[in-house]
Amino acid sequence: MATYRMVYGDDEQVVRETFENIDDLQREDGWVVLRCVNRRDVDVAGAWRTGRAVAEASLARLDETPLAPLVVRDRVIEFVAPPQAIVTVLARWAVTS
Repeated sequence: MATYRMVYGDDEQVVRETFENIDDLQREDGWVVLRCVNRRDVDVAGAWRTGRAVAEASLARLDETPLAPLVVRDRVIEFVAPPQAIVTVLARWAVTS
């Protein structure tokens, strides 16, 4: 079971949420799909903090078609959520020995 930490907000407010005991489901091609919603009327900087190292991540359309690579720092995937948008992130775990 995995734990994911979501951090988002701006200079006025930062929100931290933890999702625990999540089944580690992944697509057949090895990608894990992470989604969030920005219900605010402004861009919001966000970051998925995972319990595993991330090899690569990509911003994707709602149908999970990759759009652009995202910044990954070990277990953190950074992104910007546009106003009133659903953000889809595809992540692939790093292989550890």
